[in-house]
Amino acid sequence: LTSSSFQEDCLQSHNYYRQLENKPPLQIRQDLVDFAQYRANSLSYYCSFNHDGNDGSGYGENLSGYKNCRDAVKQWYDEKINYTMPIFTMDTGHYTQ
Repeated sequence: LTSSSFQEDCLQSHNYYRQLENKPPLQIRQDLVDFAQYRANSLSYYCSFNHDGNDGSGYGENLSGYKNCRDAVKQWYDEKINYTMPIFTMDTGHYTQ
């Protein structure tokens, strides 16, 4: 997660889809990068692939098995087809994140 090319790929992918929705672009925040790396290390250590909704961080979390960010973000964006209102549903949880 800490490689600058991976971060840039993630940022560009997110901002591409945000632009389609007339949303402001995101910027890289080092505190979020550090927390994401911590979570990735923890998932790897415990051989786990589960959300941790009770970690107290206040951050949302999307997981993906794709090896590049572009494909992961596209998968999350593709949930838009199921989006009908601004509330959480299991079918749109990644899209609304």
